[in-house]
Amino acid sequence: MDTEERLSRSRVRPVLVSIAVAAVVAALVAAATVLSGTINSANATLVLMGFDTNRAHLIIALLIGGAAAAAAALITSRTVWPALAGVGVVAALFGNTFVDQTGGALKATGTNGSFDLNGWLLTALALVMSGVISGWAGATLALAIRPTLAQAGATVRDAVRGRRIDGGRLRLPLAVVLVAILLVVSVPVFGDMVNFTTDARMLHGAPPKVGLAAGAAPVKGAADPTSSQQPWRSWKPSGGGSIYQADLPAPWKNTSSATSRIDIYTPPGYDRPANTATQSCTKPLSIRPVGPEHEPGSHTRHSHG
Repeated sequence: MDTEERLSRSRVRPVLVSIAVAAVVAALVAAATVLSGTINSANATLVLMGFDTNRAHLIIALLIGGAAAAAAALITSRTVWPALAGVGVVAALFGNTFVDQTGGALKATGTNGSFDLNGWLLTALALVMSGVISGWAGATLALAIRPTLAQAGATVRDAVRGRRIDGGRLRLPLAVVLVAILLVVSVPVFGDMVNFTTDARMLHGAPPKVGLAAGAAPVKGAADPTSSQQPWRSWKPSGGGSIYQADLPAPWKNTSSATSRIDIYTPPGYDRPANTATQSCTKPLSIRPVGPEHEPGSHTRHSHG
């Protein structure tokens, strides 16, 4: 009996470790995207492209869930637990939106319709399956490149330990490094092509372009709008705008909701104090009396009575 218990424990322990590691890695990836502002910038970009706020949240949540699953799969070398961890990330990022929409559907009456339980269940099922597909795709892609990365790392480790460089064996690590360098160089350029314009990196000395993503930095090589050579361009905005949500009184009556949520877009630099403060300019002005009696050479007659 003791032997069977030990065997069962020895089998369960690696599974629990994999589950814990996958959950921690996925949580770290999600936290990094939130703290770095990546989620807010991506949401703002999708909204400006035409997606409403809720759909933008869903798309970004699925993308980040897939990335979290990929990172967890690289570390744990498993598929199921990282994929489920990706589903958890999707639920954490989109959960509040789903709860708000559920509450709105439950309160809907009159012209807004009424709550449909079957439709709600189908929506929840679709969201779960979308999260599973996103997590499974991320984990599967990560496991496809994991052997190559592991082999490259082992080759470098052996070379360091043996203090001998074998050009033939180092081809794979060098290829991995080359691919990483190409990604580091090309991904930011592609981001500028999507965020600004496709020819953003083709022009040098052009005025800074306004990007879709909030807080986006001007393209490197663009002209400085505050340059002393072109001071008249100091008013041009740079960077990205911002999107705020506000609940305003609804235009309808006799419904469960008395407010209507809208998205407000403000252009770059709108919230800067320098752009909102009132500035005044003063200039010396000389005033000269007007009239015939004040013309040069004129004489004023005085009458005495």
